[in-house]
Amino acid sequence: MRSLFNLPRSFLLYQASVFLLLLCSQSVRFALGWWALDVTGSSALLGSLVAVASFVEIGSQLVFSWMGDRYDKPRMIMATNAMTASSLVLLLLALSLTGFHVGVVLVAMLLSSLALGIRGPVQQSLLPQLVDKTLLGAAVQIRTTAGTVATFLGPLMGTALLSALGARAAITNALILLCIATFFVSRIEGKSAMASGLSATGRTASDLRWYEQMLEGIVALYRIRMEFFLGLLAMAVNFALYPFLVFVLLALVKAETDAPWVFGFLDACFGIGLFLGASIAVGPMNRWLGRRGSVIAGFLLLAMPMLACGVLQPWLVQRLALPAADSFVGMSPLFLIGGCGLMLINVNASVVRSLAIPHAFRTRILGAVGFLSGIAMPLGSAAASAGLAVVSPAQAALALGLVVAVCAPASLLIPDLTKVMNKRDGDLEGEYERIYPAAFQSRRA
Repeated sequence: MRSLFNLPRSFLLYQASVFLLLLCSQSVRFALGWWALDVTGSSALLGSLVAVASFVEIGSQLVFSWMGDRYDKPRMIMATNAMTASSLVLLLLALSLTGFHVGVVLVAMLLSSLALGIRGPVQQSLLPQLVDKTLLGAAVQIRTTAGTVATFLGPLMGTALLSALGARAAITNALILLCIATFFVSRIEGKSAMASGLSATGRTASDLRWYEQMLEGIVALYRIRMEFFLGLLAMAVNFALYPFLVFVLLALVKAETDAPWVFGFLDACFGIGLFLGASIAVGPMNRWLGRRGSVIAGFLLLAMPMLACGVLQPWLVQRLALPAADSFVGMSPLFLIGGCGLMLINVNASVVRSLAIPHAFRTRILGAVGFLSGIAMPLGSAAASAGLAVVSPAQAALALGLVVAVCAPASLLIPDLTKVMNKRDGDLEGEYERIYPAAFQSRRA
């Protein structure tokens, strides 16, 4: 049965479940953070809880990625949804008690983060099994576009429920969304979601210990030189982008103007750029520059708002005597462009990665890539925090922008990038196995 954009019913069910899960996650994070600050008044306590939960989420992407290549993927997603439901029930219990019970909240956050870390790579690796390879590009664009919409709507939903009915209503609503998402996943039909065939060691997946399966994914990623170097560039991007959007930009706005709406406005512009990039820009840019050219352009476009904050904004204030708030508003188109740039990178890399990685290794390699990308965020935050003690926010933004900009010429040095990126979607399936056969051969041979 074919439906929207000639995509199958199973994909639509998958996409609906992913969208609802994102709404659930975003609204819960906002409601939980607000409630914690309201009860404890301690941002340090909240930050510590979030840091521990983030570490668990990032680590579980790598440690448990083997499960997605061994077990049925829709059932894996339903199992992680059950873990998330348990965490929401624990939060409802914590809300019913007097005061703030750190132990209960921490267990709930760890359980939720563990579920998120396991579910992410499984969701990504399931997508290529639900659509024809010639339609995967369109499917990834739809998934990414829906993700940007959920990123907007989630906090708005959480804010509305929190303001009108309180944190308990926001958590209960998330639990309802989670149940609907789980129902959608249970209706997915199509090709078997279990990995088939022999592993790189020449044995079936069931013969391997869990850590052997995990290590196979890590070794395979290292041996796929193109994917490994793309992963390093993704690390560099997250190292710079995460601290810029979370607190370096905020510090710059705070230092220049006392108007908090400026930060929200620029953040919204970047988010709109993400939506426009995923829904509109990728197709025309790929036709104009090719997939490889779009990725290179994406790095340069993404660096523009950071470089502008470091160079253009001080120039507008000091040389043109513009009010600080007006200087930031004048740079808002660059934040739109930066959001589009990030989508040029993410959508194209996701399509290539989803098709070129062999099915039996897909979840483990995606988990390893996610780990590399994720671990860069706390490292970048620590480096940027240390840097702000020495340099101004504008100088920190400039340095972070240069990190991203350097990724553009660095990508030209990646082996086989042109060869793989220039292939049509229909010709990409299993491409890494043809180019890098040693990545999937036994290490004991």
